[in-house]
Amino acid sequence: IQYVGEIKNDAANGFGMGIWENGHKYEGQWKNNIKHGRGTYYFANGEKYEGNFENNKRSGKGTYYFKSGDYYKGFWQEDMREGVGVIYGRGGKIKKSG
Repeated sequence: IQYVGEIKNDAANGFGMGIWENGHKYEGQWKNNIKHGRGTYYFANGEKYEGNFENNKRSGKGTYYFKSGDYYKGFWQEDMREGVGVIYGRGGKIKKSG
């Protein structure tokens, strides 16, 4: 990983950007070298997640944007969709909720 950003106690702490060899990129808050807080994770395939991270995993409220133009807006726990959420189509029309 290549990291550019705030460093405290010899670790990524605060705001920064990480770029992985596979083309994935994260821009947001870090805590002790892991994603923790608010940020955006860009996947190499063009998809992205904007929201909260806890201990390197998607957690709390966030939005996942698919390549198709659809997006999921809702809650996450342990890197998985959890609880109430809505999948919207490209034009913002609700496709599925629950």
